[in-house]
Amino acid sequence: MASMRPLAVLAALALGLAVYASDEAPTTTAALWPKPQATCGAVAEPDRHPELVEDCATLLAVRDVLAGGAGDAVLNWSAGTPIEQWVGIAIEGSPPRILRLELERKGLTGSIPPELSGLADLQVLHLGWNGLTGASRRNSAD
Repeated sequence: MASMRPLAVLAALALGLAVYASDEAPTTTAALWPKPQATCGAVAEPDRHPELVEDCATLLAVRDVLAGGAGDAVLNWSAGTPIEQWVGIAIEGSPPRILRLELERKGLTGSIPPELSGLADLQVLHLGWNGLTGASRRNSAD
């Protein structure tokens, strides 16, 4: 890497490209900066339920956008409230995952965040009778 310009190395790494030096193994951004583990204090036994922790982190990340900035006033989703008690969600399965998000008539006024597509096992999404904007994901099998 000594012969490469530092700016070129940074550009290559930013694009996730492999960077080679004479006697070194390839390096990618994934190797240098691994994806951080999701955390969520609302999940009991997070080590046993990493998938539910991911779902929890997704919902916490989108709460304020979905609630139009009202956050806790509309949705009780927080790290201090057990996820099983969160408004509008249903957790089922083994491993446990969020399967239903039912938030109709909740006074939501934000936008529908695309990050909701990160809820890998979501089967039901009810957002009607709110003031939400945007589009939800569609499954071609529906």
